[in-house]
Amino acid sequence: MKRILHILQRLVLVAVVAASVSSCYLTKIKDLDISSFGIKYVVPSSVNALSGVLLLGVDNPSISFTVTSLDGVIMCDGQPLVYVDAGEVPVQRRSIQVYEVPCTVTLAEGVSYLDVLVKVSRRTPSLAGFTANANLHVKLKNGKGTTLTFKDLDLSQFTQ
Repeated sequence: MKRILHILQRLVLVAVVAASVSSCYLTKIKDLDISSFGIKYVVPSSVNALSGVLLLGVDNPSISFTVTSLDGVIMCDGQPLVYVDAGEVPVQRRSIQVYEVPCTVTLAEGVSYLDVLVKVSRRTPSLAGFTANANLHVKLKNGKGTTLTFKDLDLSQFTQ
């Protein structure tokens, strides 16, 4: 499960970087760099969900913005495995900080914790066959913002 959350961290960060490049309102955000990833904690919140906090190190030499939310699904061989919701993260201007990102991971219908662990362990370290769809909501301090949609992101590109 930590491996899935680690992938989620990278997905959020890639989405933030993509937001800085692809949105007309967010073109002032340049040279954003992700300096670190981590998991502060993960706890089961129900029989089919986990709650946790991700730690994301961000070097932002530009303007401030807020990632208001992220929702998505991680799939294995085209079948939904887990649904992910991440909370709000304000990113300060001209700063190097570690941000805490609250998130919830919910198992897809008919999927158990054991299913997730088996599928991840069989494909470690490459995670071939894992993809993600995500919607990232980003807002500037002046209220302008956008929703970025990412489809069929190959998660094997985020593994080391």
